Amino acid sequence: TAKSLCFGGLPKLISVPTADALAFHCSKYAQKYSDILVSIKSHKDLVYFRKYDKFANPLSDIAFDSLDRLKESVGADTFFAGTGFEPLGIESHFANGIVANFIAEYAIELFKNGQFIDPSEFTPLYIQEFQPK
Repeated sequence: TAKSLCFGGLPKLISVPTADALAFHCSKYAQKYSDILVSIKSHKDLVYFRKYDKFANPLSDIAFDSLDRLKESVGADTFFAGTGFEPLGIESHFANGIVANFIAEYAIELFKNGQFIDPSEFTPLYIQEFQPK
C-alpha cells in the first residue's frame, strides 16, 4: 500500500479525500455562489456530504446520513456538486462523478502547499462500519 511505501520518509504521503477533491475542482465554477455542497450517493437513501465555502475550504465535517439531513445543508445560494441530489428535486450544477484527474489536481495542490501526512499516523476515513451481509 501507499502507506507502507512512505514509512522511510520518501516518498511523502498525501491524503486526498474524495469530497475535498471534488469541491476543489468545482471551486473554479462556484465563485458566484456562497458555498459548495458536495454529495456522493451511497446506497439506499444515504449520501456522503460536506459543505465548503466557495474556495473549497470545509465548513463542516464529512457526514454520512439520510437525504433529509442533506436537504438541511442546502443554502439559498449553494453550488451543488456530485450525485444524490436528484431525489430532493435539486439539479446538480456538476453531476459528474469523481474522476482520477480531480484527485490528481487536488493532490498537486496539496503537494505544492506541503500538506503531507505522517504515514505512522495516517488512517483512512471510514465513516460507516463494515457490516457483512
